[in-house]
Amino acid sequence: WSSDVCSSDLVLAILPPKERAVLVARYLNDLSVADTATLLGASEAWVRTTSYRALVRLKAVQNGPSRPTADPASPAAF
Repeated sequence: WSSDVCSSDLVLAILPPKERAVLVARYLNDLSVADTATLLGASEAWVRTTSYRALVRLKAVQNGPSRPTADPASPAAF
């Protein structure tokens, strides 16, 4: 369990502070969007948007450097 906590700390460390705060409140502290907005003094729309952007950023890091995809119409794709 401690290795999971350690790795989640490292992953969260790459996020800007506001994105990190939203994800910690929402997913580690299990707060609702409304409660997170109140806690952070922000609107619910801001919490949803920031949460989405942070998750996109984490997914990009998880997937590593992007690789160009082959054009399905290209002969090399077959």
